[in-house]
Amino acid sequence: MFTPTGGNSLTYSASAVQYGAFGVKNFFSIYPILPWCFLMGAAVGIPWACTQKYGPALRERFRTTWRETRYNTVNKYLFTPLSWLNYFDPAVTWSGALNWTGGNNLTYATNGVYIAFFFMYYVKRRYGAWCVISLSITRLGQE
Repeated sequence: MFTPTGGNSLTYSASAVQYGAFGVKNFFSIYPILPWCFLMGAAVGIPWACTQKYGPALRERFRTTWRETRYNTVNKYLFTPLSWLNYFDPAVTWSGALNWTGGNNLTYATNGVYIAFFFMYYVKRRYGAWCVISLSITRLGQE
């Protein structure tokens, strides 16, 4: 017997039964883009990770070797927008977007975005010690 771990087992079982009853051939004929999603994930994830890891060192290298005017132009239009990728993780970003789909419209998620912005921007910067304590308590609760 199949027993999923974590989450809602009824949801997993219902999805498995629905997928099995519908059939693979029918499923992929209705959604032809689905087999390519793993490739798209790799095509986005690998460059994203490389940019996060090697981008700052590459930026610093170009700053020291290029002329100042050339570097300032490239920095303004290429390096600065790419540096914003350090604040996002593609897996977390896409899984968060998936939570907004499926019967819910944007009004259900908008309040959560406001609250998340408040805690991740304002509280994190103004009350850093409180964030460290709450993170420690959260980690202890997961162990």
